[in-house]
Amino acid sequence: MDQLRRDQIGQRPFHELTGDNICPNMVRGIDYIRDPRLNKGMAFTLEERQVLGLHGLIPPRFKTQEEQVDLCRKNVERYQEPLNKFIYLAGLQDRNERLFYRLLSENVEEYMPIVYTPTVGLACQKFGLIFRRPRGLFISIHDKGHVYDILKNWNCLRMSSTLVIVMNE
Repeated sequence: MDQLRRDQIGQRPFHELTGDNICPNMVRGIDYIRDPRLNKGMAFTLEERQVLGLHGLIPPRFKTQEEQVDLCRKNVERYQEPLNKFIYLAGLQDRNERLFYRLLSENVEEYMPIVYTPTVGLACQKFGLIFRRPRGLFISIHDKGHVYDILKNWNCLRMSSTLVIVMNE
């Protein structure tokens, strides 16, 4: 127990030696908003906001996930270019994964061409222009001999079953 670092109020955000992910029952306040896996946007109830330490950190209005999905759909429709829609949806995924996947699952035919082929190909080509935050691993030809070290840097608990390899000839 003494190997756990604690914050000012005695919470244990992570284990120093193993670097384990934050356990949701150890998360409080702003961390719920910053972690896209835990964030529900304005769908947190008053009770959840009080118990989780969110009260006052998000607007006092309550919106169901359905209302948020509708707003997101309207925001996506504002953009004409598929790449701009891709950037909006990637930002949504970075903020609120539940909302992102709900929006995607309810609009598969409309949004799959945006988050997958063909728009993701354009996003790869324009990556330097649209980069917002790292998502995944980046291994270049210059990393030859160090690939294992790079792979060790990836948090296995967040590893996805998707593998995308982009090569330039």
